[in-house]
Parts: sequence; structure tokens; C-alpha cells
Amino acid sequence: MQEGGVIRLLPDSVANQIAAGEVIQRPASVIKELMENSIDAGAKEVKVVVQDAGRTLIMVTDDGCGMTETDARMSFERHATSKIREASDLYHLSTMGFRGEALASITAVAQVEMQTRVEGAELGTRVETAGCEIGAVEPCATPKGTRISVRNLFFNIPARRRFLKSDATEMRQVSQEFLRVALAHIDIDVSLVSDGQTIYKLSSGGIKQRIAGVVGTGMTQHLIPIEAETDLVKIKGFIGTPETAKKRGVEQFFFVNDRYMKSASFHKAIVDAYKGIIAVDVTPCYFVYIDVDPQTIDVNVSPQKTEIKFDDEQSIWKILNSAARKSLSDGGIMPSIDFESSERIEIPTFGVGSRDGETETYNPFAREREQAQRFASTVNGWERLYTGLEKAERTYSSSVGSYNPNVVERYDPFAMEASTAIQREMFPEAERGVIEIDSSRFWQHIGKYIITTVPNGLMIIDQHRAHNRILFDTYKQIMQHGNISGQMLLYPERVSMSQNDACIVSELQGELAQAGIDVTVEGNEVVISSTPTQIEISAVRDILEELVYDCQQGGADVRSGIGDYIIGRLAEKVAMPYGRELTAEEMKDMYEKLMTSAERGYTPQGKPTYRVVSNNDIERLF
Repeated sequence: MQEGGVIRLLPDSVANQIAAGEVIQRPASVIKELMENSIDAGAKEVKVVVQDAGRTLIMVTDDGCGMTETDARMSFERHATSKIREASDLYHLSTMGFRGEALASITAVAQVEMQTRVEGAELGTRVETAGCEIGAVEPCATPKGTRISVRNLFFNIPARRRFLKSDATEMRQVSQEFLRVALAHIDIDVSLVSDGQTIYKLSSGGIKQRIAGVVGTGMTQHLIPIEAETDLVKIKGFIGTPETAKKRGVEQFFFVNDRYMKSASFHKAIVDAYKGIIAVDVTPCYFVYIDVDPQTIDVNVSPQKTEIKFDDEQSIWKILNSAARKSLSDGGIMPSIDFESSERIEIPTFGVGSRDGETETYNPFAREREQAQRFASTVNGWERLYTGLEKAERTYSSSVGSYNPNVVERYDPFAMEASTAIQREMFPEAERGVIEIDSSRFWQHIGKYIITTVPNGLMIIDQHRAHNRILFDTYKQIMQHGNISGQMLLYPERVSMSQNDACIVSELQGELAQAGIDVTVEGNEVVISSTPTQIEISAVRDILEELVYDCQQGGADVRSGIGDYIIGRLAEKVAMPYGRELTAEEMKDMYEKLMTSAERGYTPQGKPTYRVVSNNDIERLF
């Protein structure tokens, strides 16, 4: 058996790289740590400059107190800090960079240069480090404050560098961290410059002014103040009106003692206040600032310090929830009801397919029919599409008056995937492109499903999803020969977004125009001037929000197929809703068009359009 030699101390360079892995995960982590150090130094102005989304350069400049030569040299050592002196100090922290590992962690994985000068000193100090090795330490001429330049992040850990995402994705993370710090410290001028372009330049001021600089003045018009003060906690900030609620990409921020925090529990406290006001599948925006006694929280739960442990979280939850409810009530969002009043509230209703209430004249297929006629004589096979559009138009016209808006919204009744083998077995006639079935063999069930007999059993078609697939194929054929026609809006719609989100929309203007959506970007606002004929402006807003969110999450993967993505969203929004009653001829019509689709088994979003219950399965039921 071997004696000794198994346990050994790691070299400082290796230990520092391991510690850096906890604190420095990507360029955004560097920006967070350096900005927080600048704030702790008493800076009133902080400027962040990045190149190549932080891969090549991250430079943070502040006008804080600066450091002497000794302090500048010591700041790169592990566990060096100016924030704490003894263990008890950890329980009443009021600063950001208290862990004392930021600069040591950064220099372990990058090449770092610091220039710093204290007020009153004639010269400052310049320090160079790389991979934990201290290089030059020398006097230099520099303004009061500190400037730290971080170059070639992860230069000595190629595997970590390869795991970084695309520049677009990393830049969004950089912007996100920058905005978290900017919103937490509204009394400081902050700016972000990327590859020579100023992304944000925010001046000090009030909370609402800072929010406007981040998400645009349009958003601030839909914010209502939230406020509560008790011996336990002080709450202030803003929550959004129901108009701000979105399915994805909504702006949601919690700050505790000027530190950004993630909290599923407090998020639920806000969302619960909106019960009965907004749909269950959307959430509102909020910017909530919470002040508590530092001794009642633990901010050292995670290396990123985005999670905070509270001594009495349940009580704060109740106070936050009550404050949100009161804000909504005071803002007229939850009006009191006079049960003694005999007046009835008149709520205007519009029929399916209506635009501004004109249900009789609006035909969502008119523009497509016009396009089909234009191409009918020149495009091979276009006659078939034109015929399909005529049938779809008849289906729409005959069923528009029977839509029941009270029917339950769509859901996915099946979990298992459709079998391609069963598709081929059940529909040999579809493979040949010949479908002749008596319309009397179709039935509709609960306003959602079309049922018909097939050689080996019963076929159940989801009418909304089937129409989704048919529309998608139609749009795709149109786009192969030109753009989907749009209709100009009499009054262009303005949608407020963050500057990052607006930039994404700007990059996709060409693809959106192909789908009949014309947009221009003016600062923090996206101006929609044209929409596809058959789609409401609210649906276009939803598409833009979903598009931005998915581009943020998926990066290049989403953008590579952005045309199909957009028309897929259009088809999903326009597809007939559940609850519309169909005649037997209309059901047969939908079946025929669905069966001619090469991808008939699934929607563009990957959900099954139909299922087949085999005769064997039916026999087993008895």
C-alpha cells in the first residue's frame, strides 16, 4: 500500500482558476463585479466599454476614491477586501463586492491592467497582471478614480472560452448585468459602449427616470407606484398595469438593499395580486425596491449573489402582496363594485374576424385570394392553391356567425408522438394526392375535433392545429414567390421595448416585411405601420414579443429559420379557434387540404394535428 503522496496542496494558480469558475462564468460576470467595485468606491459616474461582447476587451472606468500603490497591489490577492474586518461584519453588509475575490478571480483567467489614483496625489499607479502573475507596478498619469481593462478573457483556459455563446448572446448577457446594476443604483451616471457604439447612457435621477432610460418612456406610462413601510421592511417602486403583461420577455426586477435579487417566492406575491385581472398565461412587469435591516438577510448564499435568504420571508411576502393589491386598487385597476346600482355595464362585442366591429364586410381571405389570382397564370400548380383558398373562404364565411367565445381555450389532449408508419398505412390515397371521401363521414366533437372513419379505425383531427398547418403551407408558398401582402394601418402602432429588444427587431425588418409586417425602430420604440390582412394588431405585438424572446434564448439557431418562424406564428394566431361549428362539407374540405400537406401530422410548432384510434384499440375497449 502506498504511503503518503496522495494528498497535496494545489498551486495558487490552479486554486485561483477554480475559484474564478465560481465567480467569473462569462464576460457579464466581469462587468457585474467591476461595476459593483466602482460603486463601493463612491463613484458618481461609471463607464463600461466592451469589444467583441467582452471576449477581447472589457474596460470599466469610474471617478471613485481610487487606490494608493499598496492598495492597488494588494487588491489582486485572494481574500483581499476593504469591506470587512471580522466574521461578524458579514451579517450587516451594505456594500456590493464584499467577498474580496473579484479581481483575484478575474486576473486568474484574463490579462488585466489597472490604472488608479487617489484624490490629491500627483501620480497614480499602473498594475499589470496575467494568469495570477503580477507584472509591472509603476507610476502613471491618470485621472482620479480607477480604470480596469480586462483583455482576452479565458485566454489560459481554452475549454472555457469555447463554451462561450455567440457574440449576440453574450452581449445580451452583458447588457442584462449592466442594467441590473444601473437600475439598482439610480443616483449614478452609467453608460455602456459596445464596439464603439453607445448602447446606454443613463443619467442619475429618480426611479421612474431610470426605468424610462432602460425600457423607454412608452412603458413608464403603464406603471403604477407601489409603496409600503413597516418596522420589518420598506417597499417602493412600480408595477405594471395589465397592458404590460406578456407571456415572455417581460421586465421584472427585485432589488434588496440596492442589490439585484431573484426570488420565485416574491414573484408569486406580485403575480397573485393580479388574479382575475390578467390571463393565467401572462405575467406583469415590475420594478420593486426592498429595504431591510442587513442583519436580517444573508446575501452570501451563492457566488453570484443573486439569491438572498431572509429571516422572515413569509411576513415580507404578505406585505409585498398586500402592497401590490393596494397599488392596483388605487390605480383604478381593481375598481370597487356598487352592488346597489341597477345599471348594467355595456361591454362591446365583436364577431370573429371583425376589425373595428365591421363583421359583415371583413374577409380574411380576400388578400390571399387576390394574390393567388395574380399568380394563377404564371406559377405551376398555383391553381390548386387558389382552389384551396376559395374553399377556405367559403368555410370561413359560413361559420363566422357560429363561433362561441365561451368555449375553453386550446390545450394539448395528446402526449405521445404521432406515428409516421400509421400515417402511411391509414392514408395511401394521400400519398397519391387523390382524396375522395363522402362528406357524410365527418362529425365534429365539442367544437374542437373533427372525427372521420379511415380504413383501420377512427381519425380524430384537431381543427385549430389542422388549420394552423394549412395556413402555414399557404403562407410558405406565397413567400416563395413574393411577400405576404400587408395592409397599412391608419394610425401606426407604437410598441415600447428595451433598447436591446428594439435592436433585435431592427435586425429582422427584412424578414418581417416578407410576412407582411412593416416596422421601423425609433429609439426604444418599434413602430408597426403594416400588418397581414387577416391578423389583429394585438397578435402582431405578441409575435414581436415572442420573436424577441426566442431570439434572445436561441440566438443564431432561431435566426437561421426566422422566415418559417414568423409565418408559423402568423398561422398559429390566425388559425380558427376552438368552438367554431363546421358543416360536414367544411370538415371534409379541411381534411382534404390537410392530407395534401407533406407535414400533415404536425403543426409548425411540432404539435400533432391528428390521431388515429385503430380498430384493435376500439375492440379492446369492449
